[in-house]
Amino acid sequence: MRYFILSDVHANREALQAVLEDMKLFQPRFRGSVSNASLAHEDHEPTPCPLPGGELASAHRLDSSPPGRGEGVGESMESGSRATADALVNLGDTIGYMPHPNEVMDILWPVCDLILPGNHDLEVAHLFHASEQEARLLRARYNEQAAWSLEWTKRALAPRNLDRLTALSQRQRFLFRKDHLLFAHASPVLPERMYYIDGTMAARELFFSHQQFDGTIAFVGHIHVPQLYIREPKGILGGRLRFEPPKVAPSGPIEKRWPVKKGETVLVVVPSVGQPRDGLYYAGYAVYDDSTEELIMRRVPYDVIVTQSEMRALDFPPKLWGRLARGI
Repeated sequence: MRYFILSDVHANREALQAVLEDMKLFQPRFRGSVSNASLAHEDHEPTPCPLPGGELASAHRLDSSPPGRGEGVGESMESGSRATADALVNLGDTIGYMPHPNEVMDILWPVCDLILPGNHDLEVAHLFHASEQEARLLRARYNEQAAWSLEWTKRALAPRNLDRLTALSQRQRFLFRKDHLLFAHASPVLPERMYYIDGTMAARELFFSHQQFDGTIAFVGHIHVPQLYIREPKGILGGRLRFEPPKVAPSGPIEKRWPVKKGETVLVVVPSVGQPRDGLYYAGYAVYDDSTEELIMRRVPYDVIVTQSEMRALDFPPKLWGRLARGI
């Protein structure tokens, strides 16, 4: 089974479209997902696509078991009959920072098999239901640009997408497990606290030093910087990944591949779709094939100028749209 893994889309429609278009090289199932979503409007809920043999009990739509939280909290996702089916996983922060929260949610909710909440998703949902004092305290936790984007997104969200975020928030499920695989928005340890994996020390403290993760291949996002760590006999190897675009224009996708075997203890920090912060603006995603035991990370160019123009037209702060082309 192949897992297509997204994180930190942050309402960047152009970046998401580029990623889904690139995914068609692997999986025709994603064909038409963007154009179909464009038909959605205030009183129309897109029809969910069939899940692949029931392999993933969708966190946002189908699962009905009691919620949980805290260290090691997760769920076993039942295996279905189609062992070769592919799954699309969204690690969270679908919204925030960019100008198309409704379009992006309408694209992803019908086609994703698993959606986990990120901190921006949770905070926007909380803003809708918070008192004025609670909202002030919530905004104070963020820098000026992030707080502005939370308020803007709150005002822009259609009722159907507020309902989706509210349901996602109320479930309080921050981590999912399936066999030897683990998915979370942020750190596998205390995932509801949204700790960053920002280097080897954090990877050790928030993943490798905990016995319950031995033999686990974990996929997280949150920090917008792709990283890869693996436990070897000599210690934890890995770190930040560097993607260099071709120097001859026009440049196409960039790809890196690694063998990742069952039984190994591996932490994968997936690149951001909507706001990369590793010095390259290209949208990113990961693919893991548990039959070939291969990990792929791809970076895809998109029309960042269009996104910046849309943000300027909506009076987004210059720091939010100015950083996109620099990948910071």
